[in-house]
Amino acid sequence: MEKKELKKYAGGEFYVLSTRMGGMFTTIHCLTLYKITERGTCRYQDEIMPCVANKAQYEILQTLTKGNYFCGRPHAGVLTERKVKKLIK
Repeated sequence: MEKKELKKYAGGEFYVLSTRMGGMFTTIHCLTLYKITERGTCRYQDEIMPCVANKAQYEILQTLTKGNYFCGRPHAGVLTERKVKKLIK
């Protein structure tokens, strides 16, 4: 998908399971909220769960997102139209 195609979904928000710094021995995963801008880019909005590390937290993540979240860094190059339609809440 290109930026001009992603522009069609401007204003849409979706969840991303991303990594952040700070783990001494392992990577720390956190649930964040991203928004699609008018330029066709994805902009970080807020951190929903600062740490997703154990089974209980993953269950909360599944309940909160209903299983619809993206893993990694979202941008027009890795998102497809099918994924975007599924992800936007």
